[in-house]
Amino acid sequence: MVSYATGFVAALGIAAALRARTMTGGGQRIDTSGLGAAMLLQSGTYVRGAGHEGSLATQASDPRGVFPTYGLYQTADGWMFVGALTESFWVALAMLLGRSDLLADPDLPQNPLAMGRPDVRERLRRELEPIFRSQTTSEWLRRFDADDIPGGPVQSRREALEEPNAALSGVVIEVDDPEIGSMRQVGAPVLFAGAVPRVPVPAPRLDADAAPRFAQRTRAPVGRRPVVGVEPTSIAPVGRGAVVLAVEPTTLAPLAGIRVLDLTSFIAGPLCPMLLADLGADVVKIETASGDPFRVATFGFEGWNRGKRSLVLDLKSDAGAKAFLRLVERADVVVENFRPTVMPRLGLGYEILKKSNPRLIYTAVSGFGAEGPEAARPGFDPVMQARSGLCRAQGGEDEPVLHQVAYTDYMTGTLAAFATVAALHERGHVGEGRRVDVSLYRTAFAMQAAEIVECVGRMPEARGGRDLLGRSAAYRAYATRDGWIFVAASEPGEASALLALFAIARDISANGQAADGPTAQRIAAVLALTSSAAALERLAGAGVPATRCLTFADVFESAALRRTGLIGDVEHPRLGTISQTGPYLRFSQTPCVPLRPAPALGEHGAQVLCEAGFTRAEIDGLIAAGATRSA
Repeated sequence: MVSYATGFVAALGIAAALRARTMTGGGQRIDTSGLGAAMLLQSGTYVRGAGHEGSLATQASDPRGVFPTYGLYQTADGWMFVGALTESFWVALAMLLGRSDLLADPDLPQNPLAMGRPDVRERLRRELEPIFRSQTTSEWLRRFDADDIPGGPVQSRREALEEPNAALSGVVIEVDDPEIGSMRQVGAPVLFAGAVPRVPVPAPRLDADAAPRFAQRTRAPVGRRPVVGVEPTSIAPVGRGAVVLAVEPTTLAPLAGIRVLDLTSFIAGPLCPMLLADLGADVVKIETASGDPFRVATFGFEGWNRGKRSLVLDLKSDAGAKAFLRLVERADVVVENFRPTVMPRLGLGYEILKKSNPRLIYTAVSGFGAEGPEAARPGFDPVMQARSGLCRAQGGEDEPVLHQVAYTDYMTGTLAAFATVAALHERGHVGEGRRVDVSLYRTAFAMQAAEIVECVGRMPEARGGRDLLGRSAAYRAYATRDGWIFVAASEPGEASALLALFAIARDISANGQAADGPTAQRIAAVLALTSSAAALERLAGAGVPATRCLTFADVFESAALRRTGLIGDVEHPRLGTISQTGPYLRFSQTPCVPLRPAPALGEHGAQVLCEAGFTRAEIDGLIAAGATRSA
């Protein structure tokens, strides 16, 4: 997960630096890291403040899922994920199961997000498990579709690869490799509307294209320095022999001057504009009067929405829709994560918005994409974990295991930010906007691109397990006398050094030994009697890579994380000092903006409307009509 995430973040950084180059005229160095990507994957978890020490302690890992209405269940012929995360979905599920009595039970919370307490979780699971075992997975999913309840089958990666929807939507493509032959593998992770699709080509053979590629003329650097905050509509290349002056460091962030209207909620949607805010965009979160449903997760909300402003606007009302169109006229980007039919039904679809602002970038984040037989289905992160084969791969031959890290949410948001910035960069050259689409479904495959491959000679998958500690004796977590460490001897020389350190015969391969086999058991027995500090010192002396597994509290005290800005403090007007993850990219010339807290509901409404040209009388009229409200 972390390796894929690091690549996605790096792509975002490159796109942002290309866009910044149109402002500064010069290039720059961009830094990201696996550590930064790991923080990004848990930005809503790693938030600490007065009276709140995070959710990890109270939501101890449960392979079925933390919330009983939002987890894995065994059916008559397999497993499925039940995705009733919101109150409306829970009501629909209880009615479908014939258990409306659970909705009136005073001992059960009405909001599924409040059902994570162990006693509530276990009690409700005892009620639901026999019911789900009474029918097959396909029968349950048929009934779920009829009642518009999110859910999905637990599949293997091979089953995911063979899904008809995967081929129809281009999530899985055919590639003809000259050496391997015909292959099926993961397609493009992002769709740019109107762009000519690239013909799939295989990975290059070593040095096969060296001569023709070196012979190509490289594109000349951009020599024009546009006015700050004004994006160029055309860029003239520097002529042959021209000199480009070195660019002085600037306080401008890569997206300085960009205005974003954020219509998102939950995690995948809000993360995209949050990353744009880190890069300097002015992001206005537009919410209903009840707000983003995940505001109930106070500190988690901070981790998904920092750096934004908030405006309450009822898009279902005529006055609210007209006000939104006026905001669009001055905006650069709209980001939404509704189902594909919602915005057109409101009269605010991309084609309508494009008429108001032809330069608009419209980023749509959805469960299953904008088109296709499943486009209208509701989708959540674990549904994609189950369908794409990850739950089965992680659990191995035992029960499937649900990851507590919502990786498809976080990475869909990151891909959406990348696609948005790439489209902004393109707009600087062509002068027109574009619609871009990302989906949880497509991302779930992209995050397993090396694993979801079918070809002759394909190696078998690594074996998972419910309590998996690693992939081999040389690459796994070990308990010490006072905590846990992770040993990562991935190279043959490192694995041999590990064996020698523990006086194990070196004629075996530690990387070939199972994570729970005799070699691992012998190493574990020694480390269990050793302190973490002493174990790490011995391992380092032998040239074996290893590190301490930090606790939740350790993360916030880590000097390395604070030094790199991956953990920082921010003063919140209501929560006091909070610590949370910081920007995940570092730019040498156009740095990200400092940490800023997430907004209160409607906190900046009047300010945003005034900036868009609304008079005080017009704002009062919107309030009177119920289209907006004061903070």
